[in-house]
Amino acid sequence: MLKWAKSRGVQGNTQFEDGDALLAPPRLPFIERERGFAMLGMATGRDRWRGPSGHRMGYDLRLDGELGFGLDGYEPTAYSWGTSSKIGLRFSLGGGSGSSHSELGGELATGAVFTVDQFGSGAIARISGAATAVLEPGADAVLANVGVPFGFGFHRSGLHGELLFWPSLGWAAIVEKNKNRGSGPLFVGAMSRFGNDRAWFEGSFLRSAVEADVDSTRFSVCTRIAQWSLCTDGWWLHVHDIQNNDAAGYARVGLRLGVGSSATRMAESPSGRPHW
Repeated sequence: MLKWAKSRGVQGNTQFEDGDALLAPPRLPFIERERGFAMLGMATGRDRWRGPSGHRMGYDLRLDGELGFGLDGYEPTAYSWGTSSKIGLRFSLGGGSGSSHSELGGELATGAVFTVDQFGSGAIARISGAATAVLEPGADAVLANVGVPFGFGFHRSGLHGELLFWPSLGWAAIVEKNKNRGSGPLFVGAMSRFGNDRAWFEGSFLRSAVEADVDSTRFSVCTRIAQWSLCTDGWWLHVHDIQNNDAAGYARVGLRLGVGSSATRMAESPSGRPHW
């Protein structure tokens, strides 16, 4: 058939290159990187509630658990599109100076990454929803928001890091002695994460974009030795309700010790490549 096509369609001016030139370029595999963390143990900390009528401080002891999962997908080449998702859940239940004490928080984020190297480093943009609530008798602290964090992430030699700018819409409130002080809805801030399977740091800062009515600062530093994990956490939340000109604050610093496990897994998925 090739001989017939050459004799009928070509007058001797075109050279046919049979063989490899007719083959499509090889398709790169799609890499999926999974990161997971789980911990269950005991936590102790000191908290402070502050309002116009005064402030109180106390200690707490509680059962604490955390689950985290991240998934990145990309081709092992520079300048290609990939995916980036993140899920986190934190819960605790216990007691303290103010009787019972509980906390529940979570984050769900998904988006895209534009790689700059074969390891999946590059520009990241996600749609993220996050919320945290602390509940005590006569006092509650809540922060919830939906945003679009974007920035840069890198992966190299077992290290993973992110630094993201974080614009969002949400609401923050502190309820103390049946008096609610809340503010929002536009926030700006930043979040970061850096570490590996053995030790890592996570932090975030969020501030109201109008008249600085809300500011929130969080950090967590964790290390893992064998099956044990030790974490130090802190959260400072300040809310100024402009409707009644009242301000309130909540702060807590604590330690967590428990049985934990973290892992990173790499896999190739030729059929899982997204289409953009």
